[in-house]
Amino acid sequence: MIGINDNTIPILSPLLSILMIFGLHYFGLKIIEISKIDKVILKVSHVNFQSLMVGSIVLTAIIQPFIIFNYFNIYFIKAISLFLIVIGIIVLLVNFKNIKNFQYLFEYKSFKKIVFLVLVLGLFLLTLGPITDADSLDYHAGIPIYIINFEQYSDHKFWIHFIKSGPGEILNTLGIVLGADQFPALVQFSAILSIIGITLKKRSSSMISDKKIIIILFFISSPILIFLVPSAKIQLLYVGSSAFVFSSLFLLNKKDLGKNSFIILINILLATAIAAKFSFAIGSFLLWLIYFFNSIKGKYSKKYILISVIIFSFIILPKAFWKMNIYDMGFIQSIFIPIPFNLYGYEALYNSVSSCGYYGCFPYWIIFPKDLPGFTEALGLGSLVIFSMKFKKNSLKLKLFLLLVALQILLLKIFGPNNARWFLEPFVWLILLVSFFGQNENKFSKILNFSVILQGFGIIIVIMYGVINITSGSLNTKIRDNVLEKTASGYNLFKWSNSVLPKDSILISTHRSFSLSKVKTIPGDIFFYINIKDHRAKTYLEEIKELKPNYILFYKDKKIFNDIKGCLGELVSYKKNVGSMAKRNPFGKQNEKYDGYIYKFNYSQLPDCVLKY
Repeated sequence: MIGINDNTIPILSPLLSILMIFGLHYFGLKIIEISKIDKVILKVSHVNFQSLMVGSIVLTAIIQPFIIFNYFNIYFIKAISLFLIVIGIIVLLVNFKNIKNFQYLFEYKSFKKIVFLVLVLGLFLLTLGPITDADSLDYHAGIPIYIINFEQYSDHKFWIHFIKSGPGEILNTLGIVLGADQFPALVQFSAILSIIGITLKKRSSSMISDKKIIIILFFISSPILIFLVPSAKIQLLYVGSSAFVFSSLFLLNKKDLGKNSFIILINILLATAIAAKFSFAIGSFLLWLIYFFNSIKGKYSKKYILISVIIFSFIILPKAFWKMNIYDMGFIQSIFIPIPFNLYGYEALYNSVSSCGYYGCFPYWIIFPKDLPGFTEALGLGSLVIFSMKFKKNSLKLKLFLLLVALQILLLKIFGPNNARWFLEPFVWLILLVSFFGQNENKFSKILNFSVILQGFGIIIVIMYGVINITSGSLNTKIRDNVLEKTASGYNLFKWSNSVLPKDSILISTHRSFSLSKVKTIPGDIFFYINIKDHRAKTYLEEIKELKPNYILFYKDKKIFNDIKGCLGELVSYKKNVGSMAKRNPFGKQNEKYDGYIYKFNYSQLPDCVLKY
């Protein structure tokens, strides 16, 4: 059994991650080259900016069915990862001398350009740190750990967070299997390069004017990137792919859009995004619809529909069949309904992400954070960029794409989670529209541009803090341990439990960061969404019984302790102030200590010890 930290080696792990990224870059280039769409992509962006995004998504689309249907073993995953590393080494050796080709980035200097370059470099450095956030240490890393340890895709109904997973977690597995835990964050960073490439469009230095730089700053100075980039949440990747599709539909002519290989690529990008997260289904469907209307005008609609059906079937149906088998969903439901509402607790999961909750219903948080500790969960001043755009009243295309953005924002507000990061996709679309049409030369634009530069400067300071206090954890084992103790959710708790539990233990964890555990661990996220004494929980309790857990880990206020105390044996270990509410954000509360408890668990008495006690 391995945990997220077991095969991670400081210095080597970031290096392996970078090599894998170069391997993916080459894979993407080859896909583009073989498909003969490089000249088409050049009309949207330089190919080098899109190859990593294309390589990541196409590779995920290929291996996803093998993982879902359990046609794989650990050697299959390692072979793919090692192949990427070998290709990455070759690419670096062959192209090392071509580094000078990027000197155009430094051909002239301005304060805006310095802010831009420092932001990009800083965000890159943030990707090289260890994984610390709670979401990532829960299912974003936990699912890859499960796949690696058990060589199978989960078939447990009680693992309620598993339903939120998708191609991103499968992609994460490729890095985590070799201890390259920076790989997910570097994949996230590839989306930033993709969007920058679309904005610049061409490589010549004449295109990198201050006007282009300021538009890019609207995006890369967004506080939300500090939250997303260093994490294992593969969300930015699909924002980048959607930005590419959006720009292609806007910039390309009917002939380019009608090429078979390009239609295939676009459908792979859209279908994979839908499989990744329900919130991307809205934008992807709207983009697919626009492409469909173009196909009618270009008289290739039959071909477009046929290709779409084939690609979507290959990418969407494996997960749909899995949902039918595990959650007893109907065929139509499994395709169009993201969550099995027929099962107890899953509606509570949906409500937890779709209700107003912590952030409130009025979306001020898109621009401004709810409070200082949550400042990295806002999109920032770039959200106002649309008000600085040059509007061409006679441009039907502009009106159509503005309607597209408005419709997506409306649907996200109705059906999507109430937090800013789910509005990142239309946020980027608006920035791209401004990039295509330019900004007004008026007082508002000047004030907004100056404010965004100041925002960028502030973000640089925050990034420097992150690099010093988190990225430094990749330098050596001692520093890494110190960094994780201060910033990784649950690290100290699991460090303690790992030290006292026998290696053959089977543990139920009531803490989210179960990927830190070194023993076989059953995630206890189901306890957050159900009343465990409700008889509808019997199915979940019987599933847990089959796994034969013999220990359970509590912390803080010992959640659900009273509900399951009929199943508990002796207190095996207790440690006062074992952990604190570790956070990456310096403005969050980090001094709140909690105790840890490990009890014997009598699994043979389930479910009666809960339902009848």
